[in-house]
Amino acid sequence: MAENKKYRLFVGKTVEVPQGVVFSFYNQRHGYTLLYADQDSFPGYDAVPDEILGELSPEERVWLLRAKNKVMKQFAVEHNTEIADFMGRFLTLFEEELQKMSEHREEK
Repeated sequence: MAENKKYRLFVGKTVEVPQGVVFSFYNQRHGYTLLYADQDSFPGYDAVPDEILGELSPEERVWLLRAKNKVMKQFAVEHNTEIADFMGRFLTLFEEELQKMSEHREEK
């Protein structure tokens, strides 16, 4: 299957959103902007460590969840044939294992 892009969360004390960034959230109360993007870095922004994701506000969590959902949907659209092939192989193997288990139970 195709390689996944690695998306990261960034935070910066600016309202400026770098060109090409699709997912951004401005927290007016605290004066910072969050970015969710598949790049390694942005000038004026720092990567948000995974261990502090729990400190996001409820609004920020909803925004991030929606951004991740859109990324997953786009991946599924772009790779639907590969996903269908993978699932077909998985289901064939799963069915074979179920058949083996059924035959093993009948032998007892």
